[in-house]
Amino acid sequence: MLALEYSHSPLPAASGASVEAAQCVDQSGVVANDGSGRGYSCKDIGAHCEQNPQLKAKCPLTCGLCSVNTVDWGKPENAAAMKWQPLEFKNLPGSLTKRPEFGSPYHRRLDWQVWIEVTASMEHRYERFRSDPERRLLSLPLPNILKSLTSKLFLGDTDAANLLGSPGVDVLLSSNVTAVRYTFYNYKFAPLAELMTPAWPWAERNWWTREQISTVSYLEAGRSEGATDREHEFVRRSPSLRHWLLALSVGGAVAATTILRRSMLGGAGHDTRSLSALKGLLLLAGCTALFAVALYGDYQAQPAAWYRLVGLVTRADKAEL
Repeated sequence: MLALEYSHSPLPAASGASVEAAQCVDQSGVVANDGSGRGYSCKDIGAHCEQNPQLKAKCPLTCGLCSVNTVDWGKPENAAAMKWQPLEFKNLPGSLTKRPEFGSPYHRRLDWQVWIEVTASMEHRYERFRSDPERRLLSLPLPNILKSLTSKLFLGDTDAANLLGSPGVDVLLSSNVTAVRYTFYNYKFAPLAELMTPAWPWAERNWWTREQISTVSYLEAGRSEGATDREHEFVRRSPSLRHWLLALSVGGAVAATTILRRSMLGGAGHDTRSLSALKGLLLLAGCTALFAVALYGDYQAQPAAWYRLVGLVTRADKAEL
């Protein structure tokens, strides 16, 4: 599995020596065909780079053979200058203190797909690591689904942030993510004796042990390999409580309609019916405004105000997210 971390800190000064994007370009179009003649692009078969040297030559960017970053991350001081926070999945292990979760193909679909592309599809790479007497760390590319996800985070897509286990209200509260780093590990459950040892608070218990199998790799905002023109066009920026706001506005509108209907059909006096009708109209107007407010957050340029507003409500739900 792999562990992700994100940062809002400004990037260190750029180093021209690490910029290789102009010379590192994947071959466009179809680069390989299967037995039935179906064509595949570099993004389609990036997981097979290690098995095919010709694929590395055609798809150096997808196979992780070159850097598109502007910062020289080989210098430890550059990474140390930034404040990193864990970017958790909902079901998959990340931090050692993240408790195990149940999962299924239709439960957490992002986590399931990441597990397939990272764990199930990279077992041969871990075997190669284990067979190396020196246990040299591997240089492993990020799966395409996670490249697309991180590029969405860089653009401030709130729907993408809410697919993750880390609260989206924290990931995008102050500003967009400036950098993401990832490391591949082999996770195992912590020894039973350690799991049975009382720990308080409960959240500080270590559920996992892990062995690092890859070097630490970095992605920068504006330099992501996974972004496409289509992804730049469709960036959603919605309030994190949007679905609850919409449900509340619809429920309130139904209640307001019921009040209006009773005020028109009721046998009460004229003044009572007028007051009831006024209450129904005010409730309907409020629900309509709430519905418009909930929808206004979609595809807007600045989501930070939304997150500051709903963050006061959702911050208490961190443990559940």
